[in-house]
Amino acid sequence: MSLRSLENAPAPSRPHTGAVQRLSEQYEDIDQQNESYMVGMWSFLVTEIMFFGALFLAYSVYRVLYYQAYLDAHHFLQVFWGGMNTFILLSSSFSMVLAVNAAQQGKFEEDAAPERVATLKLSFVILPANSKVQAQTVFLPPVGVEIRQKPAEPAKPAAGEQSGGERPAPRPISKT
Repeated sequence: MSLRSLENAPAPSRPHTGAVQRLSEQYEDIDQQNESYMVGMWSFLVTEIMFFGALFLAYSVYRVLYYQAYLDAHHFLQVFWGGMNTFILLSSSFSMVLAVNAAQQGKFEEDAAPERVATLKLSFVILPANSKVQAQTVFLPPVGVEIRQKPAEPAKPAAGEQSGGERPAPRPISKT
């Protein structure tokens, strides 16, 4: 789908006012610029689908293979803090969308300032909320893996102290 096919589409009820599309110097005309925007956006969407598709596939495979580990791990989830993180992230995204919308309508200075401030404040709120969740996260080993502690090392004597008696005499070097 190209922008030429969108030319015959009905105009939106609230067109963007004040937004002037300028031709960047690397393009020959505005159609080439718009077409490159479309190719770039579709490339971005395809790479996101590939990345998250692989991520969800790996999650599904591991959930099937290690079902008991997932069942045990869900007892450590903190629903309140996870929900709080989700709410903060969605609110931050929404306030940024409102700021971009105001900028596209040419009202950037007067209407977008509260949304920009809200986005900035929410970005500072998400850091402590995330650290709260991460501080209480328990990492479990995969099913069937045992955690063994290393044997305790003997205490090292302080500088200049002998440890438990005299130092053994050095062995003579044999010439054979």
